[in-house]
Amino acid sequence: MNDSILIVPACEPGRGGGHLVRCMTLVKELRALGRETFLCLNSDKNNLLQTADFDRSWIITEAALHEKKWDIIVLDRFQTPEEELSRWKQIAPVIGIDEGGIGRDRFDFLIDILPNIEKIKPNISDPALLPLPAKKQSLSFK
Repeated sequence: MNDSILIVPACEPGRGGGHLVRCMTLVKELRALGRETFLCLNSDKNNLLQTADFDRSWIITEAALHEKKWDIIVLDRFQTPEEELSRWKQIAPVIGIDEGGIGRDRFDFLIDILPNIEKIKPNISDPALLPLPAKKQSLSFK
């Protein structure tokens, strides 16, 4: 079975690039495992990937979403507004990564990578899921 997975990052100004980088990495890793996975970016955001090592055929725009049946949608959106979350939930079950805000309890599955003080507890919480660079050897001066 080859589930169709859609991954939707936060790309708004002021959000930094962490959500996008994490989502691009997730798409690559799931594709390497044989999963049919796409990154949802509107065409005006494609310029964010100009220098990235990322296969552009793995990008789908919101306009093309209904051309495919989605089995899972992963949102890495920081605080997804309730009306946006409702739209995604009409398409497929939704997994939230580090989601906060008032819609946190409406996700089908919730993953916290970063420690969180929210009242709604996640299904999984593990800082080890955060990809960190390998520890570099410290230089020794004599």
